Amino acid sequence: MADETASNEAEQVENVPPGERDEGPGGGFVPAAGIVILAAILFVTAAITVYSLIQLWPVASNESEPQPSPSKWLMWTVQVSNETRLFLVVLAAGALGGLAHSVRSLYWYVGNRQLYTSWTLMYLSLPGTGAGMALLTYLVLRGGLTTSVSTSADLNPYGLAAISALVGLFSRQAVEKLKVVFETLLTPAEKGKDSIQGATIVDFSPPTGSVGDPVTLSGTGFMNVSQVKFGSGTATGVTPSSDLEITLKVPHGAQTGPISVIGPAGRAMSADSFTVLPTVTQ
Repeated sequence: MADETASNEAEQVENVPPGERDEGPGGGFVPAAGIVILAAILFVTAAITVYSLIQLWPVASNESEPQPSPSKWLMWTVQVSNETRLFLVVLAAGALGGLAHSVRSLYWYVGNRQLYTSWTLMYLSLPGTGAGMALLTYLVLRGGLTTSVSTSADLNPYGLAAISALVGLFSRQAVEKLKVVFETLLTPAEKGKDSIQGATIVDFSPPTGSVGDPVTLSGTGFMNVSQVKFGSGTATGVTPSSDLEITLKVPHGAQTGPISVIGPAGRAMSADSFTVLPTVTQ
């Protein structure tokens, strides 16, 4: 029976067109040992981050500019000023938000048995990305929304930690918001004469489907799209009916998640996830 099942699976793989198979590095599933190691790294990092957040929390003081106070971190004791503590709290809270994103995504894809090796780098880098985005947001808020003479005593560490954690959790949205802010402050760079406009996915319909079902994407810049991917599954016969719409079929190897379109200007992903339903056999 096992040999027959393996033979059927091999036959199904052979029947999948070459363009719809997993391509590039990281196309295989993460083994059980890899999942355990990845989860352990994330949980240990989260524990260290929470511990750091508690140990480095700013010291309450009635002074306008509190003096540096001792802070113990594991086996080390250092003198840290409240200004430095705010920076460290922002970094730790941002990393904690990124870890929350990583853990939430990890258990979702592990639970659905769809965790590919190519995603492990994202899970490991999200804490650093969240910390960096939180620090950048803090600098923008501190420099633009407070007076030049404000001190650490004038700031609410709880509010800063909450904003930093949310920025780490929603780092992609934070990047888009900062982009809007700076495009308002600065004149956008002039596009070249032959510049290529990137595609954007505004919506797709229906939101669910099985392999072979038609799906219509709506957005902009579709005439330059060369590939449409449903996770690791690549759709064939991509022929946009207009610059605003593409109709295609759910490919073999499709996975639940955002739909991405690829063209000369790069890759664009949908904000919502497409749900791949099991194929019903008669």
